[in-house]
Amino acid sequence: MTNIHTVLKELRIEKGLTQEEVADKIGLTRQAISGYESGKRQPGIDILVKLAEIYEVNMETVLYGKLSCDVLCCRTHIASGSSDLLVGTGTTKSFLGDIHNNNPLCCSK
Repeated sequence: MTNIHTVLKELRIEKGLTQEEVADKIGLTRQAISGYESGKRQPGIDILVKLAEIYEVNMETVLYGKLSCDVLCCRTHIASGSSDLLVGTGTTKSFLGDIHNNNPLCCSK
């Protein structure tokens, strides 16, 4: 499982921002951002929301990192109430039925 502090650092770097720039945007010190990225401090939900806005990602990405296609595919089907469930192979890639013919990159073997 990905740690929030690792995700925060990765998102900042992907955006090409320094800790100082992020701190200025949300009214904190560079040391606070450093603490969040090192895991020494835990940001509150209000800070996480602001960081998600700065990094232009949703809260799920801030909390869990970028999810693979397999995980996103499974979550989409679970959320949609699909009756197709994972088969007992222990993999997120095998589903009962042919559920994603239109997206060969998702849930393929």
